[in-house]
Amino acid sequence: MIETTAESVTGEGVNIKLEFVACTRRRATAQQIEYAQKVLSGEINCTAMLGKRMSELLLSYEAQADGNENVLLPVQVIVVGDLPIFILPGEIYHRFGLKIKDSCPGRRCIIATLSNVEDGYIVTPDLVESDVYPAQLCKWNSLTPDTGDKLVSCAISAAAGLIGWDK
Repeated sequence: MIETTAESVTGEGVNIKLEFVACTRRRATAQQIEYAQKVLSGEINCTAMLGKRMSELLLSYEAQADGNENVLLPVQVIVVGDLPIFILPGEIYHRFGLKIKDSCPGRRCIIATLSNVEDGYIVTPDLVESDVYPAQLCKWNSLTPDTGDKLVSCAISAAAGLIGWDK
């Protein structure tokens, strides 16, 4: 059982800020496409978790590519009294949430993800080229490695402007 004491929100009013962050979608390399094709044809025996399925998803993602690799993602901050509520797109990894929380005075905030737009996983840069399931290139993980840091930076700046604290 978590033992905590509830803390009242102080201050008055509600302030809202919505910004859009320019992000970019990744594309598969020729080597990734060739590898996926070989896995599906049976030429390569892939024993990785979800190996064949991830190959299918990568090829499907590339087949549906419309050539538009740029996307605007919404970052919204609502401040109720002195409590910032960060509203972020996609499913951001917890390390990004910790960066936001660490920037808040008193480390008090609310972080809501999968909000305003559904754009899949937003993983940390070190996972992007790994075999970890949510980090493999497909429709639900197509954003470049710098996306999470861009969203965090925008969110912190927006909150700092609304509340008046140093970032």
